[in-house]
Amino acid sequence: MKKKTATLEKGDIVLATDGDYRLLVGRVEDIAPLGSTKHQSGNSTDDIYVNFKTYEYSEERSGQIEEEFSALYGESKSFDDIPLDMVIMPPNHLLRISECSAETIRNMLEDKEYASVFAERHTAQIDRETKTHAMARASDVASKETSAKPEYRLAIDIRPIEPKGKLLGFANVTVNELITINDFKIVQGETDLIVCMPSKADSYSKTGYRNTVFINSEHRQTFCQKILDEYRGLMEKSQPEKAKPKTSGEKLSIADQLKAAQKEYSGQKAQGYHERANGRR
Repeated sequence: MKKKTATLEKGDIVLATDGDYRLLVGRVEDIAPLGSTKHQSGNSTDDIYVNFKTYEYSEERSGQIEEEFSALYGESKSFDDIPLDMVIMPPNHLLRISECSAETIRNMLEDKEYASVFAERHTAQIDRETKTHAMARASDVASKETSAKPEYRLAIDIRPIEPKGKLLGFANVTVNELITINDFKIVQGETDLIVCMPSKADSYSKTGYRNTVFINSEHRQTFCQKILDEYRGLMEKSQPEKAKPKTSGEKLSIADQLKAAQKEYSGQKAQGYHERANGRR
């Protein structure tokens, strides 16, 4: 007996594990794929046509089936009166038992309790395997996402300057307190600020410069966005209180913001120098 449910095919021997036909043994006579013209039920799965009269049940088991379906129909039913020869079942209500021994199948036909224990044991095993596979897939996906998007910390030092054309300032970026990349350029684009990679003069380049740092597209956006966030935060913080807009419609020009930021940055540098000098005395 295979432990895992296999894809059902015509001729397979099956045990019903759920629904009105639970614990009956039959054979798959036909399969109507979902969406095909042969599909007749309202099931959201393939229609599996099963003949539950393929095999002969014991007298005791036949009597039990008569009692169950008489209660289901609300009237007395003999075994021959019950329509069991072409029953439409969803595949998840069927357990494939084609590889079971003839003795095992005979026991299912003769003893309802035997069939019940067999169905519960193998259904539970399939559920455990399904959960295990699902957890393995989830773990694999999480592992791939983690490897695809490694976490890192960025410390950014913004150096605003008096605008030189479109150039507004520089930024140094330290990654995980290990590597520092200097001279990212903050530039005024046509509609918004942009960040350019560090570069140096190169007479062989069409632009006269060539980049000295390369970041793949996936992580470049993260670097650039964090640099711009730091720059905008510094500009906002550096606006003098008296020069801040009085109404929502008033804004400082970029040049005025840069002058304020440069003044504060120079003051902070000078203060740090004096503090270090005093510490050496």
